[in-house]
Amino acid sequence: MRSFFDESLNGITESLREILGKDLSIEFILLVGGFAESKILRRHIDDQFGRQCKVLCPFRAQEAVVKGAVKFGRNPEVVASRKSAFTYGIAVSEEFDESRHKAGKKFTADGREMCRDIFMKLVEIDENTDFDFVQERRNCKMSIMEQRDPDHGHNLQDSESTQNAVQPQTAGEPDPTENPQDTGLTEMERLNQEKLQEARSALKQKDEELKSFKDRMTEMERLNQEKLQEARSALNQKDEELKSFKDRSALKQKEEELNSFKDRVAADLTVSIKTGDTESMNNPVSKIKLTEMYNKLKLLQWPKIKDHLKSNAVSREFTKDLTQKMFKDAAEEMERKKKQIDEVFGLIENSSGLTPQKVKEFRQLTIHSLQMDLYHSRKEDLLQRPFLDDKAQYSQDVMVNFRLLASECYWLGCLMALNSPPLQPDWENHVPGLDTWDIFPRDIKSV
Repeated sequence: MRSFFDESLNGITESLREILGKDLSIEFILLVGGFAESKILRRHIDDQFGRQCKVLCPFRAQEAVVKGAVKFGRNPEVVASRKSAFTYGIAVSEEFDESRHKAGKKFTADGREMCRDIFMKLVEIDENTDFDFVQERRNCKMSIMEQRDPDHGHNLQDSESTQNAVQPQTAGEPDPTENPQDTGLTEMERLNQEKLQEARSALKQKDEELKSFKDRMTEMERLNQEKLQEARSALNQKDEELKSFKDRSALKQKEEELNSFKDRVAADLTVSIKTGDTESMNNPVSKIKLTEMYNKLKLLQWPKIKDHLKSNAVSREFTKDLTQKMFKDAAEEMERKKKQIDEVFGLIENSSGLTPQKVKEFRQLTIHSLQMDLYHSRKEDLLQRPFLDDKAQYSQDVMVNFRLLASECYWLGCLMALNSPPLQPDWENHVPGLDTWDIFPRDIKSV
């Protein structure tokens, strides 16, 4: 399967090595476009350049190129400048000089001896051009007369009136001004036509390959989704069967079946789980996403609840204690569930013959599945037991806001406790600001 991508991967690797070899102080490699969704490409780029640069892939990478094009179309200033890949110029005529010009380029116009096909540079290779770059050439020493060259049949016009109508020419990699007499317009046009035809043919071939590749990738994605759904359904079924068996011999048999099944599907499922120092950008419960959820609770949801509680003369200390209690209860409950998982995997490790590394991977997979189930659960459903003292008497509006605050804190506390390593608000180092109701710490920390 991977050999299908070898040509593309090698081409991308060579291009990146060429760019990185120019000492541009590049720190990040951003994968965008439809191909960026390929796990094979991500893994290859990370293996090749992960030690040199940080490899990033945004959410919905296939839309990034389109969005960038739209933004550039609406506001070209988003690209500050570009570096010219070639030297560009136009062909002009000027008075003939025997010391500088070839005799074969000489012609007579309006009684004056002229030299044709003189290359005048407009933009040089490697020159930075701003998005609104305009090159103007005025009062240049050239003369293009409005008459026909009898030797070559050129229609020549005065440069002051028709200079802007002359089509610019691309000189290619070398600087053509080093040998101005050797860069004839006819030869340049022929080379450009050949290169243009080659580029069109190559582009057409690449378009066909891209279309075929997209069709295959779409089909592979569909099959992968079906297999993933089947794997999840089968995994849930096996887990339920495992719980129903109390007899030791029956339990051992089911554990062997479950482990065999997990060996087949773990490779596909563990790709989306955090491993080592790499964190998937598509994981909705990664540390980065949990930090964003905490900041949303602290900066957006809490101010609305706070204003309502303050207007009803609710105690700040009571609210602070309730908030910390919800995070603490969530952490204790998740710790209890992780111990139950450890007990199950302890039996598996002792009886299945699996390596400790495999058991560790399956355990992390199970904890991640629990974390995803909680992420998609209704927050109010998680808070089953009473969260306030029976003696506390508040109005219905205040109770609604208390329940909203408690459910948000408990739900987020569960997700943070299941992270590896577990996270929690930094209560110990919290320094309130001028507002005494500033009860949420600025940062979260690993436990």
